[in-house]
Amino acid sequence: MKLFAVPKVNFEVYAPGFLSRFFESHAVMIQGNAGLKPKEGEVTSQPWQWPINYRGQFFSGSAYRIYLLGNPIIWWSNLVFIAIFLVLFIISAIRHERGYEDFTNPDSESKWRSLRAGAWLFGGWLLHYLPFWAMGRVLYFHHYFPALIFNSMLTAKNCGLYGEEEERSFLEENGQTPNAPVAVYCATENFLPKRKFVGVNKGNYSL
Repeated sequence: MKLFAVPKVNFEVYAPGFLSRFFESHAVMIQGNAGLKPKEGEVTSQPWQWPINYRGQFFSGSAYRIYLLGNPIIWWSNLVFIAIFLVLFIISAIRHERGYEDFTNPDSESKWRSLRAGAWLFGGWLLHYLPFWAMGRVLYFHHYFPALIFNSMLTAKNCGLYGEEEERSFLEENGQTPNAPVAVYCATENFLPKRKFVGVNKGNYSL
């Protein structure tokens, strides 16, 4: 009887690579999410309803029913500031590429850097919101919350840009030197020792 030697084989050669495991895991997640069905009494929603705060979400873990709904002022203000940012960014990008004089001074260059930082926040909002349009799974209102964070940060960035413009205009009109001592006093006044008067000539200091 003749014995045949079994060749030594490293099974790591047959192991799937990173990309294969990556696509396989996402395919499994997509398949699992597509099979999800809403529970009885649950209120589902569509992606177009989230930014406009069209419909909230019920939580019914007990006899009490809690309705989750966004603050309309925040939701709608975020939409307005997205539109404002897009207009400002497009106009500023065109003027920056054409080399207008208002982009040659340090203040305007700082504004342009702030706008580019806002573009990253806008991109984060898109990446956390647009994929839901292609999903076939059941969707809920809370799926918009990660995108909402980026949208709110973009709103704060827009307010910061407007505040910088107002501050710069105020300082140009009123001058920086007279206001500096007042600003320092207002910032430190609460931390200065206060004197408690006892009688006429006696007193003590305390923080």
